[in-house]
Parts: sequence; structure tokens; C-alpha cells
Amino acid sequence: MQCDDRGQTVSATFAVGSLLLRFVRERGEDFLDVASAHEPEAYCQADDVALAFGWKTLDAVLEQRAPEPLPDVLARLHDHGSELTDAFDAQHRAATMPRLEQARPRRTRAFEARLR
Repeated sequence: MQCDDRGQTVSATFAVGSLLLRFVRERGEDFLDVASAHEPEAYCQADDVALAFGWKTLDAVLEQRAPEPLPDVLARLHDHGSELTDAFDAQHRAATMPRLEQARPRRTRAFEARLR
């Protein structure tokens, strides 16, 4: 577990097969980040993972006004567990990472466009 100097951010990371799940509490809100155990520095937000794999639409992600409740995020990961584990394993990770790397800028651009 890690905690910042002011106690504003706390995180705990768990390894589950080929996945690393990082639970983060920041300013009273909970988030889940996902990474490959083979590339532990490359975390992705759970929304970006859901977007990259087609489990959530871009509109559904943008309509959220608060972080999605962790039980809902964990249920989705559980429902797609074997797909996710396979995608993050050493054999498939190279094909998975470009999908994930495209999801965040896509979400960011769409969010910024809504603000204009």
C-alpha cells in the first residue's frame, strides 16, 4: 500500500494472474487501474480498458458524472476475466497495448470536445 505525504491518495496493488489491479482512493473517490504483470509501469484506467475492449461505449464513459462504483467495475472485469487475462499475458500483451494506448486519447479528445 502507498500513501502520499498529505494522505490524499492511497493505493493498493494486487496481482491476479497476468494482471495487476491497482485500487486508488484519491480525495475520497475510488478508482481501479489495470496493468500487465509483464509491464507493471503501464497502468490504464478501468474505463479505458472497457472502452478499448468494447465493453463500454465512448458515450457511456463520457456520461459518467462520478467514478463508476468499484463493485460495478469489478463485476465487469469478472465477466470478461478470461479475455482480460489472456490479453495481458506475455504472449498477447504486444497486441493489446496499442488498443489501450488509443483509448485514453480518444476519451480525452471526446471529453474536451464536449466542454467546448
